[in-house]
Amino acid sequence: MPRYAYRCLECSAEFLTIHSSEEKLDVCQECEKPGTLIKLLTMPSYAFKKKHDIKKTGQVTEEFIEEAHLDLKKQRDELKKQR
Repeated sequence: MPRYAYRCLECSAEFLTIHSSEEKLDVCQECEKPGTLIKLLTMPSYAFKKKHDIKKTGQVTEEFIEEAHLDLKKQRDELKKQR
């Protein structure tokens, strides 16, 4: 859900809140007076991935399997030492 910034015209409080685009707040969270809020313009927050950060399909699974294999090998070696 999107984040929205509001300012109260009565007490000048500013706050961020999360709600659907159809919803609009009317009551201030600070002074609790109805009809005093205005919605502020905010920059949208997008997280763009760099090309080298994007993993191919199945790459995450392959990395997990490889790490699990190495962990199992370490555990086996430790058990052999305990015998």
